[in-house]
Amino acid sequence: MNSDEALILFSAMRVDSNVSADTYALCAALKACGQSSNAAYGECLHAYAEKTFLLRSVFVGSALVNMYKCIGKIEQSCRVFSEMPCRNIVTWTTIITVLVHAGRYKEGLMYFSEMSRWEDLSDHYTIPTALKACVGLRQVRFGKEIHTHVIVKGFGAILCVANSLVTMYTECGEMQDGLR
Repeated sequence: MNSDEALILFSAMRVDSNVSADTYALCAALKACGQSSNAAYGECLHAYAEKTFLLRSVFVGSALVNMYKCIGKIEQSCRVFSEMPCRNIVTWTTIITVLVHAGRYKEGLMYFSEMSRWEDLSDHYTIPTALKACVGLRQVRFGKEIHTHVIVKGFGAILCVANSLVTMYTECGEMQDGLR
């Protein structure tokens, strides 16, 4: 099933009065909107999520943040994130990734720092994205702080984290640290 077919199926489900969309169906439809760059339908789904209170779900919030990224509406991604009543590691990683991929490295690192302040949520999926932001800003000092966190959490043996550390050090001109 392609994205357009998924959206047609979701629409048909909503028209049938005996069936209401749940969190999972809405997340799938939001993903399909992002994949097909269907901004208009994605915005309709956002309104539907608000109307049905499904927006309270951390999964729907994360799917909306990602959908807006896919259709190129970074500010909308940030707005949805900031209005979310509940966040988890997936949500934080999603917004950090959205910002870093958009070249908004400083904001990405600000969110990473905020995430780390509120809870010890960072995982081996978030670290490479934060290190990419360090490269974009040539912030080797912050990269070293992240490296310390990697050591403390025991993430150093994870290949994507180790590769990201080497890349960060070498691209920031710290070849010796990159070789360690």
